[in-house]
Amino acid sequence: MDIFYYCVLLVDDDETSLFLSQKTLTKHKLADHAHTALNGSIALDFIRQQLAAGNPDPHKPNLILLDINMPVMDGFEFMEEYAKLDFPEKHKTKIVMLTSSSNPRDLDKAHEQGIFGFMNKPLTLEKLVGLSA
Repeated sequence: MDIFYYCVLLVDDDETSLFLSQKTLTKHKLADHAHTALNGSIALDFIRQQLAAGNPDPHKPNLILLDINMPVMDGFEFMEEYAKLDFPEKHKTKIVMLTSSSNPRDLDKAHEQGIFGFMNKPLTLEKLVGLSA
């Protein structure tokens, strides 16, 4: 298995889901850094802080696991705002919807917004391996 992420940003309002996703990443040693955000607004703030600080790439997320349904700013609203950000190597960041939604319209909308992948919760090693295939 040859998957590894320098920095993963987990965006979900469900703290249990965040905890389990972090455990999966840690258990399988799949990331150097795993940050969490309880909604899209907090996630954008984190990314903007990393950009403003001029931190090297290992501190910027190269994988974002994004829930759809969250208060304050949902996953689709996050994608609209994220699209406005301009920074080098942005194209190397994979954004994956990790959600409990089974609505086919959500899948269609995710593809329209350039989402790299779409997975149902919970996060598992097998699902992450499937991303890199």
